[in-house]
Amino acid sequence: MNTDYMEEASQLRRSPGRKTSVPCLVPGLTQSIDTPMSASASVASYEKWEAVSSRNNVILQDQIVDVPLFHKLLGEIKYPNCLRDTKFVEWVSPRQDKKVATGTLTRGAFMYMHWISTLQVDRFHDHDPYELEQRRYTLVDCWDSRLSPGYKLRNETELRRGTDPLIDSAFALRLQGKHIFGAERELFLPASPWTAKADVITLMELPNDWSLFLTKLQNPQVFSSEAQGAPSRVVTFAFEAKSKDNDAASRQLTLYLCSAQNQRRALGFEDEPLFGATIVGSILIMYISTWSDDKVVVAPTELRYNLDNLHEFIECYIFLCKVADHSAGEVENVFQNWESERGKQDLKERNYRANQRPWRMRHKPEAPKKSRKRGRQGDDRSQGVMEDLESFRDGVEDGPALNDVQGEEPVIHEGDPLIRANLRALEEYEKTHANSVGLPPSKDIRLWARHSAGSIVGAS
Repeated sequence: MNTDYMEEASQLRRSPGRKTSVPCLVPGLTQSIDTPMSASASVASYEKWEAVSSRNNVILQDQIVDVPLFHKLLGEIKYPNCLRDTKFVEWVSPRQDKKVATGTLTRGAFMYMHWISTLQVDRFHDHDPYELEQRRYTLVDCWDSRLSPGYKLRNETELRRGTDPLIDSAFALRLQGKHIFGAERELFLPASPWTAKADVITLMELPNDWSLFLTKLQNPQVFSSEAQGAPSRVVTFAFEAKSKDNDAASRQLTLYLCSAQNQRRALGFEDEPLFGATIVGSILIMYISTWSDDKVVVAPTELRYNLDNLHEFIECYIFLCKVADHSAGEVENVFQNWESERGKQDLKERNYRANQRPWRMRHKPEAPKKSRKRGRQGDDRSQGVMEDLESFRDGVEDGPALNDVQGEEPVIHEGDPLIRANLRALEEYEKTHANSVGLPPSKDIRLWARHSAGSIVGAS
């Protein structure tokens, strides 16, 4: 299936109120390319979320689900002996200078000591796959930073002050960590709002020869979740933080998991669960995403941690290590399939099918400019227009070149799709003729251009 028109149609300029229909990724349906809305705005209300989730074929369940795998991972945990080391326990104990400053720190430290005393002796082991011998002091500092005197959680960035290092340590920084930590990554979606910026994702590198093979296909973007990324990494976990709004946090996480699951299916992964987490205030909740036919279903799990408590902060770190190791094992199994001749052929066939039915567009549709007036020299509006023109020169692929219109008439390429770069040339063409003869051009260029664009979409 030739999908070049999808990229071109996504860049069509529309008159106010007009919607341009393009083939939807689900056969037999169409969807409209609307003015892009931010992901945060799209999850702000139930009504908006219903529309967004329907367009992207994703379902967020309210019901808490039980995950047998989590019970298995929790049952396998053995706590390193270093956690009950006398010197460490004394160090964790409330320090005199903070005793008066914050009762929370004092309570949290005492709760940690009580937690250690209640654990059965057989739950401890000399083996330390979580590297707590080296990381325990850092983890306490991360927990402490969220509870420092006078410190209040006011926004997402401050909320993540201690949790980003928690995820980074569990997934990437350990010697056994096989993931890559990524913060503020823009992920592509099947439909509007087209992209969503994830607070944190973790990824694993694809084998080089597989990545090279994917890059040579017609629609390599379908093998990447990242809006600007090449098909070289696969998403393994996602995380979203909010200071108060649990609904918004779970909805945004759902968008991240939707993107990641579509990428994994295109790569040829079996439809295995993919996990994520939200933190709202001090509560971290684990989520699970799975495929149900052609829909991604996301649900909260029963597993949650109160990160204000030091022992739960450390328990959360240990569990995230278990999730990281389990996820890495599943991804490496797929990589091993690529190493065998039969497995490689099977994955290539899946990749070919995904390439023919792209789940995402190559570029995000852009909103039409509110004003195209060119300001006087030194005016900020003029500066913005020139920067916009430069971005088109860099971003438009296989389109008409945007000539330097100062002192010469721009070239109009009849028959070209009505992409934004050509529209800029059309505007300069009109200005050039109006300035030279004092009248608009005899040929209605805009009418021709819109008619040309309409025929392209209609023919598709």
